[in-house]
Amino acid sequence: MVSEKDQRLREKDQLLREMASEKERHIRNLEHQLLQTEKDNLLLKARGKAVLGSRIVLEIGLASCYPALGSATNRYEKLWDDHLLDSGRLKSKCTIATKGGTSPADVFKTLTKKHGFRDDVKGAAREAKDLYHELSKEMHNLAQFLPDQEGIYVGGREPMATMLAIAINQLQQAGHIQFDVFPLSGMDSTQACKLQRNGTVV
Repeated sequence: MVSEKDQRLREKDQLLREMASEKERHIRNLEHQLLQTEKDNLLLKARGKAVLGSRIVLEIGLASCYPALGSATNRYEKLWDDHLLDSGRLKSKCTIATKGGTSPADVFKTLTKKHGFRDDVKGAAREAKDLYHELSKEMHNLAQFLPDQEGIYVGGREPMATMLAIAINQLQQAGHIQFDVFPLSGMDSTQACKLQRNGTVV
């Protein structure tokens, strides 16, 4: 009798686990469809005008990079822990791309030396941890500084803008963001450069 009851309980537990797993798969599929729709809308809006997409661009890349993790926050924490920082400093090697690639530290140098982004490497590294949660605060401030040139723009105050550009570039290098993005330094639209889909900064 006892063993029969135990068997029924085990079967019930197994069924509950299978149902929970199926629910998680369904949620991930819905999330993927939603992000794909938002990506399509973003690319469509960017044809003919400048659009701001700091948060959605990062979310698209994170979902592609870490599809099994449940939240954008967890995905971003995984990104900065694995590929952006090493003992509190920008990584000196690119660990996200399968072959070669430009390190976060070298992308920082390109942004600051060639494109006028703020040369504050310690500040950029400090910004990495809370970057994802800070993005929404910058949306309204940055919108009024968008240039006339069409495209998808990301950024905000410094040093957040620099760290965001580095994160997006690393995701581009690994093929998780497959479109060009224009990062803005601070609230100055004249500082825009281009993060190309192939992972180069021009």
